[in-house]
Amino acid sequence: MVPGRLPGTAELDGVRANLERAGQAWQEGSLLPLSIAVPAEEGRRLVGWQLVIGGPARSGEVGYWLDAGHVGRGLVTRAVTAVLDHAFGPLGLERVGLPTTVDNTRAVQRDVVAARYT
Repeated sequence: MVPGRLPGTAELDGVRANLERAGQAWQEGSLLPLSIAVPAEEGRRLVGWQLVIGGPARSGEVGYWLDAGHVGRGLVTRAVTAVLDHAFGPLGLERVGLPTTVDNTRAVQRDVVAARYT
C-alpha cells in the first residue's frame, strides 16, 4: 500500500472496484458517494471523493480523500459543508461523525474546523 492512500486507490483497477462497491452500497441505501472535481480542459477532473455512511439511530459518518496536488484550495471544506447540510437536512440524520487518525493534523486542524464540525 502507498503511504497516505486508501487501500485500493493507487491503481485504476482498485478505483474501479471501490466505485463498484460504493454504487452497490448506494443502491442499498447505506452509502452516499460523492465526487470532488475541478474544471479541466475537457470538462472536469476527479480529484477527490467523499461519502456519507449511514449508521444506526439516525447517525452517520463522513469520509473523504483528496489528491495531494489539490490540498489547500478549500475543496474539502466546501464538500464537507455541503454534505453536512444534506445529511442534517434531507437525509434526516441527527449525528454525523468524521473519524480521523491522531496524526492527520491537516484534517483535524483545518478541514474539520473550517467546515464548522464540532
